[in-house]
Amino acid sequence: MARTHRTIEDMTAKPKNASGGDDQAVHLICGEDEYLVSTNAKELVDRLCPKADQAFGLEIVEGRVDLVADAIAAIGRCLDGLRTMGFLGGGKVVWLRDATFLGSGVIGESADVKARLDDLVKLIQAGIPQGQKLVVSAVKVDGRSAFFKACQSAGSVTKFEMPDKSYQLEQQARGTASEAFRKAGLSIGPDALEEFLDRTGFETRQIVQEVEKLVVYLGDRKSVQTADVQDIVSPSREAITWDLADAVGDR
Repeated sequence: MARTHRTIEDMTAKPKNASGGDDQAVHLICGEDEYLVSTNAKELVDRLCPKADQAFGLEIVEGRVDLVADAIAAIGRCLDGLRTMGFLGGGKVVWLRDATFLGSGVIGESADVKARLDDLVKLIQAGIPQGQKLVVSAVKVDGRSAFFKACQSAGSVTKFEMPDKSYQLEQQARGTASEAFRKAGLSIGPDALEEFLDRTGFETRQIVQEVEKLVVYLGDRKSVQTADVQDIVSPSREAITWDLADAVGDR
């Protein structure tokens, strides 16, 4: 958004577990919280390769694929990017973004994809060429796979996972929303916050997007009232499902 002085993009994320630091040559960012995976991968890439250098120092490989052939091609572009020096012999960051073939789905289980991914594993194990860095972001990564273990051994792994229990999920969402409102310079009372979460559900991206909507809606006003939430915050599909279940239970 244009009004960057009041956005939530700098919201502090708290990974469940992490290892290594920015100086590592390999970085895997994964987990069920798609918003935190995406935003933290982008922040890491911007630290490793400042925006002024990204025209020649950053190569983005789209990992969101629907076909086995596209997954194989994406891995191949990663390999080529890591083996090719940057402009004028400088270093380079290769970002495999939003990879959908690192889990246990149909594409990830393909023998051809596994064979090509094994080539990338071997490169990681042998050592990424000097000056090159690999960043991989994905929602689902098989923790038993050779790829995950290679990243864990040779680089940095950061996971953003959703809690298993519903009360933990609710607590996390409440903390996420409170932090998002604070970052936006808004105050919100307990009742309004409960109404907000009843409508957004517990997904981080939905929470952040609805806070951004309230920022625009309120203008110069800084206090969020329950009526504001009711006027502007859209019920998520998850919230609608729960409302329907409650209505059926209440007949």
